[in-house]
Amino acid sequence: MPVTNFYTFNGTILGEASPKGPVRRYGPDALGSVVAAYSAATGALENTYRNKPFGGQLSKTGTAADPSFRWVGTLGYRQTGMSWSDVYVRARHYSASVGRWTSLEPLELEAAEQPGPYPYAFGSPTTVVDPSGLQGIWGPAGPMENPGLGNGFAASGDCADCAYSIYQNWFPTPQHKCNSCYAHCTACCVLTSLAGQTCADQMQALENTLRPEHNNAARNTYCGYGKAFALGGLAGGDTISQCSKKCLAKCPYRKPNPRKDCNHLLRIGPGGKVIPIGFPPSFPALPGCDPSSCRAGA
Repeated sequence: MPVTNFYTFNGTILGEASPKGPVRRYGPDALGSVVAAYSAATGALENTYRNKPFGGQLSKTGTAADPSFRWVGTLGYRQTGMSWSDVYVRARHYSASVGRWTSLEPLELEAAEQPGPYPYAFGSPTTVVDPSGLQGIWGPAGPMENPGLGNGFAASGDCADCAYSIYQNWFPTPQHKCNSCYAHCTACCVLTSLAGQTCADQMQALENTLRPEHNNAARNTYCGYGKAFALGGLAGGDTISQCSKKCLAKCPYRKPNPRKDCNHLLRIGPGGKVIPIGFPPSFPALPGCDPSSCRAGA
């Protein structure tokens, strides 16, 4: 099957080569949109493009074939030519005429929990991006960007690595959904123990910003439990296990649960203790939170 190769430099799309056509060079603008197309053989200008703010084509000159990537093409916005979708953006279809996504949200859980048209960005499309289609992260406009890590978290590298690992590995779990107190307590305990209290404070503030519809005051209280456990000293051994044990004792599972969709995951055991069904009460390991590489107090 013929393959078209696209050429980039420092992430900016600069041209294409196809078995079915001549090699072409692109002229990108500051946003990464292709605003001109040239013949690589002669250097002659073939087409020019001007775009509206939300991606519609304002004007065009030239009669040569259009590049597949034009408006914000550097970021992977590919023209589709469909009536209901002007561009395909890695995981979603977008209509420039209405300025909205026109395909179903890949993040079905987030779409259900987040009202409005931007669940992939936690309701903040100007500061959060989702290049994979499965996880929102701070973009270049985000207030806590860390370009060196590319994961959207600020502070030291240790703090960013560990916090992002928690976000990736703990955020989607039933432990977090069905016991927010336990989850935030454990996360802040681990972050405080391995990277310092400032790290826990910054990461809790970030989640509060990403999910403002939730009870921030309660989450700050839960985080405070974890920070206190870490600052008071842990008994030794695995940090995650120690934090998890203390936080679960402070924040036991409840049934009936505040989240009605959690009740079928919980049962009442001996002595009235609520026991999770089908998932362990503890959290999974964190690849980015290796105590041997974390600097305490970072």
